[in-house]
Amino acid sequence: MKRIYSMVFLLLLLGIINGELQNGPLESIGESLKPFIPETLKPIANDISEEVGDTLPKIIPETLKPYLTNKPKPTMKPTPTPHSSSTNKPTSTPKPPQQQQQQQDSVESSSNSEILKENTSIPKSTISPTSSSNTKCYRSYRQEMKNDTETMVFKSLDDTYGYRKCMLSEDLVKFGEDTLSLSIDHTGCPGNCNSLDYSCSQIQSTMESSYGTYSCLIKHSNLSAVVTSCFVKNQHSEIFFRIFGSKVQYGYDKITKTHGLPNNYEFNNYTIILTNHSIEYIVNSQKVDEVTMNSVPKPPYHFNSAIFNDETARVDPNKLPVQSEVKAMSYQTSTHCKEGQGPLFDWDPKSPLWYFMSNCTYTRIQWIYNDTLSTDWTDKSLSMRQMDAEELVKNGLTSIRFDLAGDTTIFFQSTVGWSVKQHKYLTFWFNAGDTPHCDMLISVTGLVNGNNNTVVGSFSLNDYIGGGVRMNRWYKVILPLHKMKLLVKDVEYLTGFVFKNIYSTYLGQVYIDDIYLSNGTNCVDETQSIMYYQKGKLVNGANSNYSIGSVDIQSTGERIQVADKQFKTIEWRVSEANKLVISFENGTINTNQHEAIRVSVLFQPSREPSYYPEDALSPYEPKSLLAVQIDQQPYLAIGLSEYVGGKFPNGTWLDLTIPFSDLSCGDGQEINAIQFYSEIQQYTGVFYFGRIEAVKYADPPKETSFSIPFINSINFNLILLLCIILLLIS
Repeated sequence: MKRIYSMVFLLLLLGIINGELQNGPLESIGESLKPFIPETLKPIANDISEEVGDTLPKIIPETLKPYLTNKPKPTMKPTPTPHSSSTNKPTSTPKPPQQQQQQQDSVESSSNSEILKENTSIPKSTISPTSSSNTKCYRSYRQEMKNDTETMVFKSLDDTYGYRKCMLSEDLVKFGEDTLSLSIDHTGCPGNCNSLDYSCSQIQSTMESSYGTYSCLIKHSNLSAVVTSCFVKNQHSEIFFRIFGSKVQYGYDKITKTHGLPNNYEFNNYTIILTNHSIEYIVNSQKVDEVTMNSVPKPPYHFNSAIFNDETARVDPNKLPVQSEVKAMSYQTSTHCKEGQGPLFDWDPKSPLWYFMSNCTYTRIQWIYNDTLSTDWTDKSLSMRQMDAEELVKNGLTSIRFDLAGDTTIFFQSTVGWSVKQHKYLTFWFNAGDTPHCDMLISVTGLVNGNNNTVVGSFSLNDYIGGGVRMNRWYKVILPLHKMKLLVKDVEYLTGFVFKNIYSTYLGQVYIDDIYLSNGTNCVDETQSIMYYQKGKLVNGANSNYSIGSVDIQSTGERIQVADKQFKTIEWRVSEANKLVISFENGTINTNQHEAIRVSVLFQPSREPSYYPEDALSPYEPKSLLAVQIDQQPYLAIGLSEYVGGKFPNGTWLDLTIPFSDLSCGDGQEINAIQFYSEIQQYTGVFYFGRIEAVKYADPPKETSFSIPFINSINFNLILLLCIILLLIS
């Protein structure tokens, strides 16, 4: 009977597969079938659909695979998402042209673990290697020092010149059952030790690495005149921990500081976090020190551990040999990268850069609030709010204003709900107004046991705005619903969200605007793009005649890689005295014909933090604004740091697709220029632009109605073969 049910279900499945083969990826088959499956067949259907999803792509003939990619050419591989109708954005008259100061400073954060794990610690900075075109893609690794380890990423070193006043010997590196031992000895020295008094040992990573987190779990020797070291080394410099007796020395090159070690002669975790402007030292999850400098030793690095004699003390030969033990060593890269490419962005699960850099989507945003609440949403708030505030508006005519007080409950509920897999992100613009030190809790509700008001997860606002919220600035807040930790198991539908005050006291009034659900950046139809700067040249009538100050249209300060060639870029030095203006002389950009501006941009920060305002939380954020110009007047600008969650990646190329709606444009408006400027007098860094273009989103794939008669499009023998194979594996 199960096989009969399987065959019936298989025919239904193949009908949908026919539509999927012509419209897109196969991953959504299981979700697509759920509404059609009777309760009695769901266990069988689940088994089959899971096996089909995993197996079918492997057995489809090459002749059918082109059906999988019969779509408009996007900029990135599209993210498969359920097809759903989206609510059209309400039409509104744009706010009169205005300018508003946008500044952003950021505080970076780090996390460390006392015990080495797969991702022991995420580096605290988005800053990645500064070479934009030649930067290698460095892999993370973690090495357990076990005797049965098959693939070692470390090697023992053997030399004769003895740069540590002892001769390195491979024979003194040995595996135990769970650890690797490094020994120092006196036997045979100095005659067999190149005239040195001791032989010692060292291991070094075979893989090169770059900025990131380096951790070692080691037990040092019990002789105070013997040094156990864990260090990061390039060709000329060392960044190190050196442990002897009850003391820990740390530093780089000749700069050394000392810290006490409470846990003597046991395993301790030593962590070094490297960025291109700082070094952080951590012992057993406790930060010991952080050094900020203009020039950190440059990558590539190798990770090392060694044992050697203290050059300032004599080691009693009668107490030798002694050992230190290494249990594990790991490196976690600070950047997410793909093989053959350079770093892309900070490896931070809360970073909004995931929204911009992950796979694109064909599904359009679903509006919740844009001047008015959408028709399939209801306001069930329990505290005072104004839904049509006019004093602070991001886009359109109005925004939502409410008090952050102990009893604040601003609750918006969908009348239809949505699957937890339907939308990846909840996005809105936030402005704290005159409220200082602002934070807020955003709780998400779902359907649980018939109750559609159950809180199933939550986000803290400041976790998604790097550096915390500052007053009178609009921030784009991107909450990853698909990564939300559910408080209730087996939640299938979400129903709304609630804004609440984290604190019990009154803080002040805040503003929300442009709320919507989405699945990330929209795929772009490349055939409809208008390029204004590419391959080192302004094209299609674009000019920079109205730029002011230090702007170079053909800079060699940074080059951008396109295929196998490198091209010049636009260089804009960020300060109030300099403004980059790109005008469109061959006609304006109509917001009905194109939907976004796309830029390839790289930022190099200034290394002079003393020039920054006293209240600056981070000296490495660009104090920069982007605005469109309509009828020769700039509209409300966005801060580039605020747009990507408060932390702009430094030293690496980033592609940003910015919808014209985020730049306060309405439908059918004519944009005659874009401008980048700053309202800070001090020089804060350099922006390089490798590409500027107006883009149109790719149309979603055409829906194909479900039907069984698909024999004309797929060979009947293939159908029969699939039936046999799937029945066998079921």
